[in-house]
Amino acid sequence: MTNRLVRPVFGFAVIVMLSGCQMFGGGPPPEVPDALRNPEGPPLGPVDMATAEEALRDTVAEKIRQAEQEQGSMAQQLRYKAPYYFREYSEYPASPEDIRIDIQEMDSRTTPYEASAEYDRIRYATRLHRNPDTARVDDMVFRDTGTERASYEFRNNRWLQTGSLFVARATEQRIDNEWRPLPRHAQRTIPQQEEAARGWFRRTIEAITGR
Repeated sequence: MTNRLVRPVFGFAVIVMLSGCQMFGGGPPPEVPDALRNPEGPPLGPVDMATAEEALRDTVAEKIRQAEQEQGSMAQQLRYKAPYYFREYSEYPASPEDIRIDIQEMDSRTTPYEASAEYDRIRYATRLHRNPDTARVDDMVFRDTGTERASYEFRNNRWLQTGSLFVARATEQRIDNEWRPLPRHAQRTIPQQEEAARGWFRRTIEAITGR
């Protein structure tokens, strides 16, 4: 009889003890939002908008610096988008101070800020070829001057790029070692990570054929 009473009483006591531990801080700690968690240390504190904007400018400037360092390798790299092969590289004439930033505060603990960054970009590209060997030896004959707009989200106290779009203001073709504007009907918008309404390759074919 005694043993039958001891077991339920003991089990009830264990439950009470575990509940007390969780209630008074002995249980697992509350989950920390991703935006405030530092995998290598204690939780990170919130960042004010001015600090976040400065960090974004540094992030974009570093991206441009790396792109400029990789110009040579990018110019030789063969790219493929079915069914065409081509090569391209870009120049960024703007300084870090010229980067135009628009930052918005969000009602979110995991993504407290969203922003866009605009900067000048000059894109050089070859013709489109179905033969990779022909594309590999072709010269850069198209030059697009315009603006790139990149979108970012602030997560875990760092900026993550979520997309970008390059809009060309002027398109030129090199003829007899001279850059000449293409006809107005051949002007095109060239996306970097997003496709515009008619598609880049269709516009490029129109620029080459005039149709």
